[in-house]
Amino acid sequence: MSQQQFQSLDEAMSSMQLGEPKQDQQHDSGRNKESRRRINIIRPPPQHNGQMYGYYVSEEWLYQTACSLLAKVHPDFSESKARSNARVNPTHSFRKTFHIGTLSTTYAIPPPGQIIPAECMDDGAVCVLYIFNDQPESYNYRPTQKQVDKLTRFMGREPQWWTPPTTLAEKASLKLVGCYISKKAGYVGPGVLLSWWLRVYQLQTAAKLNARHTTARTNTYG
Repeated sequence: MSQQQFQSLDEAMSSMQLGEPKQDQQHDSGRNKESRRRINIIRPPPQHNGQMYGYYVSEEWLYQTACSLLAKVHPDFSESKARSNARVNPTHSFRKTFHIGTLSTTYAIPPPGQIIPAECMDDGAVCVLYIFNDQPESYNYRPTQKQVDKLTRFMGREPQWWTPPTTLAEKASLKLVGCYISKKAGYVGPGVLLSWWLRVYQLQTAAKLNARHTTARTNTYG
């Protein structure tokens, strides 16, 4: 029987105890609802791109920790399969371990004046393991305070808001455009997503220019 099944059985047996006052049951119910509340945090002023709430990390630490967590989450995985999973999707084991489905990774601009460890930087960008972002599809499903506290104890530092690059110039200067491959960890980073974004941006720009030219020809030739 798994640990979760043991826990569920224990909770079921506790609720079936005889002689438990009804008032205590109601109090426990309220306490359980309180513990399930999502983390109460104020979102920063909105920007063009979504802002992320999380921790700076090094890619080497992310990869090695993912391997370690996978050994507990998926003990049936072979060493080669675990390493492959950690390279391709390093946050999978974090989501399974801390039960936070919105966990992901990205790159961000270092806050002015904040000292970031060199191993967490790459060409001016900060590697970030974030819990959620300020967009509704992520923020509305943010975890509970208890879940965040557990992850924070594991990380050894408090989470903070991070700002992603907002312009193509910033993305290019931080080398976030294109498929970024970590030399240490050996996995494809989130830069590949930005390369797709750049392609969509180019297509949208071309479509707008084409529409303008069509409008101009119509106005010219009536």
